[in-house]
Amino acid sequence: MGLDTIVKNGLMVTESGVLPAGQDIGISKEKISLIGYDLPENPETKIIDAQGAYITPGGVDSHVHLAQRNAPTGDTWETGTRSAVAGGTTTVLAFVSQTKEMTTLFPVLEEYHGKSRNQSYCDYGFHFILTNPTETILNQELPVIAKEEGITSVKLYMTYDLYQLSDKQLLETLLACRSLGLTTMIHAENGDMINFLIQGLERNANTAPFFHAISGPKIAEDEASYRAIRIAELVDAPVLLVHVSSDGAMKHIRDAQTRLLPIHAETCPHYLFLLSDRLANEEHDHFHGAKGGLLASTSSSP
Repeated sequence: MGLDTIVKNGLMVTESGVLPAGQDIGISKEKISLIGYDLPENPETKIIDAQGAYITPGGVDSHVHLAQRNAPTGDTWETGTRSAVAGGTTTVLAFVSQTKEMTTLFPVLEEYHGKSRNQSYCDYGFHFILTNPTETILNQELPVIAKEEGITSVKLYMTYDLYQLSDKQLLETLLACRSLGLTTMIHAENGDMINFLIQGLERNANTAPFFHAISGPKIAEDEASYRAIRIAELVDAPVLLVHVSSDGAMKHIRDAQTRLLPIHAETCPHYLFLLSDRLANEEHDHFHGAKGGLLASTSSSP
């Protein structure tokens, strides 16, 4: 077998552990063909000396916001994926975002293809954010997108006026996704609770960064997580609860998993360690507290 490239002198890490030293990686036509000792080489074989470094599979970041129309970020597809590759991430999954006035998914999907095509340094795919899951979209468009575009996941929201779905819409979408084998991600917070609190805080001029935490109490996440799980259970659909941050929500998830329900969850370090007291920092007219709130918000939502 002719090998185009051989990577030598590295320590290979697989899902089962670190392989014994001295093994090399043989690459043919841009794919790993062999792992072993004394791999055959010819004068045209390119040799890469890993110099004792660890060689790991490329990372997959399955929750990325890049050039999203209703969630502006500092990164474009070019800068974001260049940073990803620099950190060892070779695949990203970003979000195509439908807005409520859109009655079809195809134009916005083409728009996002236009943003990413020839702009990415790594492999990529899309999740679809559904904010207006009409009967036509669920029964006619989603099957086409799943089959022809390879998009196998959608994201739904239980909060934010621009995104929030009713319980009936959640049920209908979960059922449609279940029939297509799609993964459904859910942002689980009680939007009505949060809006009620925000209105009261603003009415009393409580708008300093610390009140960001007051407007989104744990109970809003706990209630919505429980409701999302029960809705999913009713239609026997798997769900992934995103950016989990409360112990109450985690308890609901563990209880569901104990009952062997297909309920999954993800979190990030800032949800676990960036506590509300960081927002109460009043130095420089709340500037430092605002930085804490910005970190939490831009990393988690939408």
